[in-house]
Amino acid sequence: MRQSTCTGTWGLGFLRPPIDAAYRIDLLINDELIIEVKCVQRHEPVFEAQLLTYLRLLDKKRGLLLNFGLPLLKHGIKRFSR
Repeated sequence: MRQSTCTGTWGLGFLRPPIDAAYRIDLLINDELIIEVKCVQRHEPVFEAQLLTYLRLLDKKRGLLLNFGLPLLKHGIKRFSR
């Protein structure tokens, strides 16, 4: 069985100039999957743009946007790939 690793809140400080406080991903799983967690009642397009920006800046292919603020969790899961 393969062991998974999970890392949280990565600042994108490698950019020039560094952007530390503005961009922080919530979870990075196995250095492949970015998970962005929200807890809001209304989905905003800016959440998708945020995740797509993280995917592009970190050169990752897969991402999940999880919103725990909806009555059913299955309505708050969106999958992204680039």
